[in-house]
Amino acid sequence: MDSKPLRGILSMEGAVDRVFQQMKQKKLSSFSTSLEDARSRYGEKLKHIEEVSEEVRQTEVKDADLRREVEGLAKQKQELRVLL
Repeated sequence: MDSKPLRGILSMEGAVDRVFQQMKQKKLSSFSTSLEDARSRYGEKLKHIEEVSEEVRQTEVKDADLRREVEGLAKQKQELRVLL
């Protein structure tokens, strides 16, 4: 019985397995790169959100200060009317 065809089939299986493993590694590598890119973009967006949140907080503080100032001026105006 000639074993050449069997060896040929086995070597083909080995070649297919090697190609499959290479493709799997490339996919994992590509996925890893994509994951790093996504993390980078997420980090940038998170930083932007934090910056905007800080701006909003500062604006709210300024708004509260201005409200207190306006209320104080309104009170002074009312006191002046009473005096006049």
